[in-house]
Amino acid sequence: MTKLYNLEYLEEISGGDQDFINDMLNDFITITPGVISQIESYISSQNWMELYKTLHKFIPSFEYVGGNDVKVELRNIENYAKTQTNTDQIPYLFQGVKGFCLDILEEIKTDFKIN
Repeated sequence: MTKLYNLEYLEEISGGDQDFINDMLNDFITITPGVISQIESYISSQNWMELYKTLHKFIPSFEYVGGNDVKVELRNIENYAKTQTNTDQIPYLFQGVKGFCLDILEEIKTDFKIN
């Protein structure tokens, strides 16, 4: 079965330092649920500028864990929020992104035995 995550980039920048990799994965697991909640709040209140700012900071975290497909979707949402175009599509697009985020979190927790 294909993994949702890919740690090649993280392994490369860390020089294979497993402690560093584990710290980065722990940070991703700790921070991501709160960011998802913030994003949902901004979508609900149609606060497009804060949504844009939050996504702009959040998207690079997928460099570390892979998830290239979700990065494309997040960039689309980020662009829609920034330009305030196609905002009616944002809630729908984010539901797919949220599902992926929750799945990747669970997979990393299970594979690396992180609570």
